[in-house]
Amino acid sequence: MARNHYYLDLEYTDKLKSLAELFADINALHPFRDGNGRTQREFISGLAKVNGINLDFKLVEGTEMIIASSESTKGDITKLLLLFNRIANSIPSDEQLKYIDQYILDTEIRERLKSNI
Repeated sequence: MARNHYYLDLEYTDKLKSLAELFADINALHPFRDGNGRTQREFISGLAKVNGINLDFKLVEGTEMIIASSESTKGDITKLLLLFNRIANSIPSDEQLKYIDQYILDTEIRERLKSNI
């Protein structure tokens, strides 16, 4: 992810696709006994904000997320990507810069990312 400049070099639709793919990958790992969904949503939301995108997961019904997540672990991100597209909206660049400062700890990478906005 850092190698890919946290997806900042991608077009909007490619960013959403990359975020959905990463969400699916993390979901497949299921690293925690409890709280996987909340952790995934929080992490992906933060990464999306670094990319100038707000993902409003409050707009998602529980069963819709379960179905999309389940299918994504089988390699089909179609429903997850549709869901992401529906709940996504752009945030202003000044807000995006705030999230880059908040989430990207490496100073050199942070300044490089900010210079691209």
